[in-house]
Amino acid sequence: MNKYLHILIVEDDIRLQYSLTRLLLRFSPNSVVSWVTTGDEVFEKIWGNTSSQYRRIDLVITDILLPGGYSGLQIWRRCNNSRPRVPCIMMSGMGIDEYFLAVKNDSVMPLYLPKPFSALEFMRTLEKTLNHEQSGDEAA
Repeated sequence: MNKYLHILIVEDDIRLQYSLTRLLLRFSPNSVVSWVTTGDEVFEKIWGNTSSQYRRIDLVITDILLPGGYSGLQIWRRCNNSRPRVPCIMMSGMGIDEYFLAVKNDSVMPLYLPKPFSALEFMRTLEKTLNHEQSGDEAA
């Protein structure tokens, strides 16, 4: 993919941040990948500073369980309300049943990638997410 994307990774595991960045840049070499480690940083950078580079985010990839005051689900819900065209991939070590319970009251659900996952699983989820966005579909 040659399209320019600004991708935000919200993950407190630095090694996973680096691994995801390498995969993302292999998938979309012209993209910019930004990292934050807490939900608080996301809220501050995206919604707290109007002149920020974070005003344009094309994809959010977030862990569900994060240090600080906000979870990945809260980040996704806020994005879904204020920026519904920005797709989100949720990652977590929680089981799929726990995930479905956590999002059962939401009208749509972001794609979920259970940890640990392989590079191939990540790339397939990434392609699926971006293809949904390009076709105008909502991730389910």
